[in-house]
Amino acid sequence: MMNMSNSSALLKELKKCLDRARVITEALAQGRSAKVVPGLWEIDAVKGLLTAPDGGVLKLAVNETTVISLLARSHDHRGSFEDLLDALDDHDYRARNRLAILVSRLRARGGRNDMVIPLIGERSRGYIFMEALVDVSEAQVRSTRRSGT
Repeated sequence: MMNMSNSSALLKELKKCLDRARVITEALAQGRSAKVVPGLWEIDAVKGLLTAPDGGVLKLAVNETTVISLLARSHDHRGSFEDLLDALDDHDYRARNRLAILVSRLRARGGRNDMVIPLIGERSRGYIFMEALVDVSEAQVRSTRRSGT
């Protein structure tokens, strides 16, 4: 018999696998390459660059940088609609649609650059970045402050 903590961990892993499969399926359905490279993604919010684990780099628009940076700072790489729209300072009745369009265009642009961005929507909640993600611009700012330059 499986104890509750093991079953909970197993369910979490299963959900991760299903979400990863969903990212690949969405990429294939849109005619994009299904090359998903697991590993550490980096966002440089100062330069507006998203770097994939394989070294591919994508220049981001300001709003895209805002969204990805917020997800990088979240401990589980999730962002609720409310948090994302607050960060974008967008609050009218069409704001969620604009956010969905932003994410869709970001994924499509990534696909055109042979990059499957593991960003998926969570129904009625927000968005989640499915791989490890770190904001390298924060580390640069901290090290610059420490060195006094």
